[in-house]
Amino acid sequence: MKEIVQKIGFQIYKTEEMMQLIEYMREYNDDAEEEQLNFYGFDMQRIRYSFDALKKECIAEGVDLSFLDNFIIDGQWNQNYSYEEKKDLLMKLKKTLELKEFNGDLIHFVDVLLQNVEVLHRKDTDGSLLRDQYMAENVSWILQKEQQRGNDCIFISGHNEHVAKWGSYDSMGKLLSNQY
Repeated sequence: MKEIVQKIGFQIYKTEEMMQLIEYMREYNDDAEEEQLNFYGFDMQRIRYSFDALKKECIAEGVDLSFLDNFIIDGQWNQNYSYEEKKDLLMKLKKTLELKEFNGDLIHFVDVLLQNVEVLHRKDTDGSLLRDQYMAENVSWILQKEQQRGNDCIFISGHNEHVAKWGSYDSMGKLLSNQY
């Protein structure tokens, strides 16, 4: 397994090698008595997962989200809502959660949905730049979350275009490299 980690850390990896790493991590978690490995997503493109996580956390906290039932259907935005309506509704939800001082996870899930609304609203190349900026922000949030648990490093996997710290545009990797 060490060879796979070294390959992934320093070379372009193949899907089968990444799957071996994930299987290894899963087996590790099955046998871990104390600290388990955590998996996070940092891309805001798939709203289904953020919305499902938001709903799960809200149910646990006793927050009624029934007003959002028609907002997202089958993991996609309901097209009957305009950009402004989506943004306004999510901002109201975020303010409500902040006023009630709910945990940062809940608010972060709303932020990810807001990120998605913003990226989808952009019709020019700025949408790609904004996406990388948001992914860098989300990776920073993940790192802070892990630091609170006593962990000082995280492992990031993504498309070369996003994780690269060189090139002509401010990719997620370049932004994170400059920050850290």
